[in-house]
Formats: sequence, structure tokens, C-alpha cells
Amino acid sequence: MKKVMEVRKKMKKVMVCLSVAAMMMFSIVGCTGSSTPTVSSVSKVSETASSTVGKSNDQINLVDITQSTANEFHVQMQAGMKAAAAAAGVNMTCLASESLEDQIQKIQDIIQTHPDAIAVDCFDATGIVSVLEEAAKAGIYVFVVDNNVTGASSGTIQAFSGTDNTTGGYDGAAWIAKTCGADAKVGVILGLPGNYASNTRCDGLEKYVKENPKMKLLGEVTANWKRDLALNAANDMIQANPTMNCIFCMNDEMALGAAQAIKASGKDVTLLGFNGVSEAIQAVYNGTMDATIVQLPELMASTFVQLAIDLVKNGTKPAESTYLVPAIVVDTQMAKGIMDGSLQPANDDEKLIFAKVKNSVKKP
Repeated sequence: MKKVMEVRKKMKKVMVCLSVAAMMMFSIVGCTGSSTPTVSSVSKVSETASSTVGKSNDQINLVDITQSTANEFHVQMQAGMKAAAAAAGVNMTCLASESLEDQIQKIQDIIQTHPDAIAVDCFDATGIVSVLEEAAKAGIYVFVVDNNVTGASSGTIQAFSGTDNTTGGYDGAAWIAKTCGADAKVGVILGLPGNYASNTRCDGLEKYVKENPKMKLLGEVTANWKRDLALNAANDMIQANPTMNCIFCMNDEMALGAAQAIKASGKDVTLLGFNGVSEAIQAVYNGTMDATIVQLPELMASTFVQLAIDLVKNGTKPAESTYLVPAIVVDTQMAKGIMDGSLQPANDDEKLIFAKVKNSVKKP
């Protein structure tokens, strides 16, 4: 696998489009450590059979099918899709789905309209595969963003653009050890069962604990990405585990619910989320959350748009099967340093993360 920043060194068009568009997108949506693993399979460059090759940009039709826009992360994703498409002069349709079944139905409906390419943020790593294979057989280029799939037949998926969630989970655990002690006692709140992001983030956490057995996981509870369910789950965990000193939520929506439970309990429980939505970044800055792992859904989106254009317009297949977008743990100290200027970005990845923090925080 290669990080998007590294891939862009090989793809000048992507480099210009993504860096400029991403900075624009943070201003649009901001107000509303470990090494990268090796690629397991690289997309093969092969002859182009599609009749879409040669289309002008204004003839290219792209569709994004994300998860519920009740979650700000997916709002940011779709804003990124629209901004990147507008900058490139291609047509973009954005749809949201509320469940795996709803997502499957929307994809089946979209197949009938035969767009050039689709991007899907999948509810379930395996349950979505058959309809994606159906779309690919219909001649539609299929990409996945944020949540990857497993078990798709060869050639179904053109590329995946998203965070290295396993590394994110591992880095989150390392931050917990640094903040709460090597012997931290951690409660875990998961997203939807079978969801790629939730599972792989937890895999990273568990990998760290296996390597550092002083840290203890006191239990894992599913809250389906929902704030209200996470509030109840966190409340139960706090009552059942008096020695627990940290809760790691696999997204920010659940972390914001857990924050309410921690506040009501009056106990000193450190809270880590995952996503970097603006409400959570503000909560981290204010100190009502301790940290969140900040992702860049806007960059996932613009990566898809550029790769899809290159494929549809020029017949250029993605050079990689996986395009990794940076994610960084941002805690209260770091957020304040970013906002007061005492911290400066050390690399291109941090420049994008810092820009997102700055556009998310409203000072009192």
C-alpha cells in the first residue's frame, strides 16, 4: 500500500488536484506513527475495453453512495465528492443510505442508469459484495471509499481509498498507554457488526494489547455508530468496571455519547474517538473529549474522483489497489497548540490535518 501523498509523486495530475481541492474542501465543510503495510495486491494495468474512453469531462457521470448523512463524517465525504467533481468539471450524484439493505437497493437502482463509475462507503464488508459484482458486470467501474470489502471476485473493485484503520487503532492504543499508563484498563465501543472500519480499528487496538499485555481490555460493546446507544453502553461499562480509566470509541458520534455518560458519572475516564468530525474536534479542544483520530474523508473523495476520471477518460487503470489517506491522533494539547500557533506541521500529511483542526474549532 502507498500513502496518497507518496502516490501523488508518481501521478502529477492527482498531486495538483488533491492538494488544492482538499484545502478548498476544509473551508467548505470545516464549520458544519506506524509504518504502512505492504500492498497485498496491486491493480494490473490491462487493455481497456470500455466504450467510455475518450469522453470529455462534462460527459463523465460519477455516483457516490455513502452511509447515513446523520453522521457528519459522511456529510464531509459527500462535500468532498461534490467539490472535487465541480473542480474537475464532471457530473456527480451523491446518495446516502440508512442500512445495508437500503444501500444494496440504491446500487441496484443506480445500475439501471449506468453511470461511468461509482464509489461506495460500504456498510458491511461482505454483505455488499454481490451487488458490487453486479455493477462491475454491467460495465460500471466500482471503487470503495472509507470502508473496504472482502471476498469480491477479481476485477470487481478498481481501488480502495481510505484510512489504514488497523494502524489507526494501533496508534490510538499507543496514545492511551502514553496518556493513561501502560497498564490502562480500556472499555471499547464498536460500530456496526461486520463493518470493515470498526473491525479493523479494533484489530489494531488488539494487536497493540497483544504486544503490550499490561494494557487490559475490559470488554467490547456494540453501539451501531449511534450516539444514544453509546451513551447507554458507556454508562453500563462505567458502572460495571470501577477500575476502567479509558473508553475507546470506534467513531466520534459514539464518543460524543460516551462523553455525556462520563460527565454524568463524575469519574475520571479518558475518552478517545475516531473520525475527526468538527463537533468532536471542538470537544477535544474544549476538553470534553480527550482525543480523536482525525481522518480526511474529503481526500478519500477527491482521490476517487481523480482516479475515476483517469480511468473513464484515458483508460488509465489505478496504479495501486489501495490508496491510504493520513490519519493522526489529535488530543487537547495538540489541538490547542495548532490553534495558538505553537505547533507547526512537520509534513504534508500534518498540513492537511492541521487545516482541518483550524477549520473545525471555534474559539470562545
